[in-house]
Amino acid sequence: MKTAVAIWQDKINSPDEVRAKFSRSLEQAAREGARLIVYPALAGSSFASYKEYQDTVLGLSQKHPQLAICPGSALEEEDGKIYHTSFLVQNGRVFLKQRQLYLAKWERKHGFCRGSDLAFAQIGPFKTAIILSTDVFYPRVWRYAALLGANLILSPVAIRGPENLPTQIKGVWANVQANLVFALESGFKGEYKGIRFSSKSVIHAPLAVTENDDGFLAIEEGPREYIIAELNPAQLQEASREFDPLRQLNPAAYTRLYSEVSRHA
Repeated sequence: MKTAVAIWQDKINSPDEVRAKFSRSLEQAAREGARLIVYPALAGSSFASYKEYQDTVLGLSQKHPQLAICPGSALEEEDGKIYHTSFLVQNGRVFLKQRQLYLAKWERKHGFCRGSDLAFAQIGPFKTAIILSTDVFYPRVWRYAALLGANLILSPVAIRGPENLPTQIKGVWANVQANLVFALESGFKGEYKGIRFSSKSVIHAPLAVTENDDGFLAIEEGPREYIIAELNPAQLQEASREFDPLRQLNPAAYTRLYSEVSRHA
């Protein structure tokens, strides 16, 4: 299955700029035969509300019904609480929604609340989950997803500070290798709430699947608006014959641990 990851070159200042960027990259990715595209965390931060952002994406998705779209994330208000939320849409319908499960210090300072569960959806041959922004640095979220059969992770991220690939790979890259999954990571660049963010967009795979044994199927370079790569679940099965980190684990123990953590979120 051909997949794409959007590249955010710098801060997008208005909803009109976001719509234009989405329209351009969706059209180009669809023309190249992509079935799925992921955008960066906070891509919807310039909209007046989460609903306006979601409605915009739903409208755009109807123009490309063959594409599943993870449009990054935005802040969602419900019952007086604020959640950092991402979702998946296709042909005008939301079929997966995910709230961030863990919070960084800056997110707690701004009053964000935690989500309480990890959701899954089937996209072609892949059982898919969204592991959003700060959550990518929590290995237990990845392990829980993998033990429940997820083989493709979508990761819209916003990482504080200047671009720092060694810090970034402690998140998605490291957990891809530890769980033998594919991951599509789209990195936000720009400012939000007075904080500078910068991170690369990457398509990750287990080392054995990549040409240079480096875990990168595609990585952001130059002025492109997205990167693209073909994902084949059979490659994960082949990689697991060399190294299977899940084989000796106890799924029931992880499920109990995750449930206990969720109850105290």
